[in-house]
Amino acid sequence: MIHRLCTRPSAQTWMRRLTTMSVVSLTSAALFGVAGCDTVALISFSERQFLDIYPVGAAAPGGQCEGVGNELKLRFVMMADDLTPITNRPGEVVDNVQVNFGADSVRVSNSGRVFSMPDELCATNSDCPSGFTCDVASTNLSPTLKRCFKASDVGLRGTPRFVSDTTKNQLFGVLYENSGSLRGWMPTDVGSLTPVNDDGTSTGSADSGPNAARATDNDSARKAALIGLTSFWQIARDNAERENSRRTLYGLWTFAGSSAQVISHIPNDDSLWASRPETVVQARERLADSVNNPSATRANVFEAMTLVLEQGFADASFADYDKTLVVFVDGPDDLRLKQSHTADTVIDRAAALGVRLFLVHLDPKLNADSLRDDFVYYEQQDECSADSECKNFEQCRKPQRFAITPGSVTYPSNHGENPDAQYCMPKRDANGRIGAISEYARMACETEGGYIYVTSATSLRQRMENLPFTMDGMWELGLEVSQLERKSVPAGEAYRLQTEFSVDLGNENKSVNFSQLGTSGQGSDDSRDNRPAFFAAP
Repeated sequence: MIHRLCTRPSAQTWMRRLTTMSVVSLTSAALFGVAGCDTVALISFSERQFLDIYPVGAAAPGGQCEGVGNELKLRFVMMADDLTPITNRPGEVVDNVQVNFGADSVRVSNSGRVFSMPDELCATNSDCPSGFTCDVASTNLSPTLKRCFKASDVGLRGTPRFVSDTTKNQLFGVLYENSGSLRGWMPTDVGSLTPVNDDGTSTGSADSGPNAARATDNDSARKAALIGLTSFWQIARDNAERENSRRTLYGLWTFAGSSAQVISHIPNDDSLWASRPETVVQARERLADSVNNPSATRANVFEAMTLVLEQGFADASFADYDKTLVVFVDGPDDLRLKQSHTADTVIDRAAALGVRLFLVHLDPKLNADSLRDDFVYYEQQDECSADSECKNFEQCRKPQRFAITPGSVTYPSNHGENPDAQYCMPKRDANGRIGAISEYARMACETEGGYIYVTSATSLRQRMENLPFTMDGMWELGLEVSQLERKSVPAGEAYRLQTEFSVDLGNENKSVNFSQLGTSGQGSDDSRDNRPAFFAAP
């Protein structure tokens, strides 16, 4: 197989990530803003080289989705320098050597770490769960990176497995949260209230925002992530079409507030899907106009996912397509509906339609004092008496009190009858973070996708843009983590893993360093942190 490659460098953002790559075609070049080529070279498929490994999430094995016990699945793509993913197809060649990717090709650093969550600075072992050590994970790290961890042996379990289907037509959908929290808005009906004590005495004033101290993405880094995602989709589409004339369609939605605000951005009233690059660029630009100033609305995550599955993926004409849905969120479902839209309803529908889910969860540092309890969140619940009745990121407590005017307590609405009523409410750590969400991890596990936990908006692009290549190039690697196998960490809790794995392929060796400073380049500690988040089996 011969590829015609443009040897002129692509746009700066592409060069930052993939400095040895060139643009596949003039169509792709236009998408990146490249006007033309200085020279054109013919490169044989067999001459391509192993470029790098890109993680796309972690999960428990299928059938064990309540948490990781004896095996943690890491999912990743391996890319060649001609912009094609490396697969297990017959005749797959790298460096003139047929690909034979097995257990002998992979090595894992035995010296690992299991970090407890919340992932915040500690001073001494007494700040940590029992048996965890407070220290820096490596001697060269700054004291500001002292965390609670347990040393853990890490090894391979079984052989690497290729999990993509390279024969089917494809649907690649993207669902973006566009709620007010991204810019630091409070829902209008909450922000307009006055915080009060139990007796109605005022403790503050109305505050709708926007407020950068509680904004999860005040600089709209998610737009850059979307540019990378759609650009790489174009390359994945070109690969599938060139190799065996498969169709690869793209859908793009945003959500916030209610079902009326689940919006398709494909500029065609007759279809929710696009295949032409220029149409996809138009969709991205239409979304970019809306993400600059999201309104003061809530995030209806599960409702939106259910609606998009029904609108975009349930069409019988797509029954035999390979289907992927990437969902970007910046926290939990703000509506917390008990019955109509839940994680289970999403999982059941995705499984029935054969849709693989990737959950990209942005959880940056925030000023927790600037946040407010939302009465919509708890007034749809029953009262609770213990944390064990709540979700993993919640605690059973009395919610904040609010009034339309000082002198009374308007919310909770049952304050007069039961002023001590408790509900399951989100809890935040010292950095204002919610932490990993078990429902999202379970969604990824049940659909053989990935849960991507991100602690800085500036790292969204590098964590998201390779997801289109999972359609034709996703591998998974099973890891044995001794602390989990021995059940020597508290069950059902969230953790993060430090380890390193490397791959020999052709004449190249590439590695992934999962650590607090695992992503190369400049940036804050949070933006470089790529440790996968997971939950220990109950």
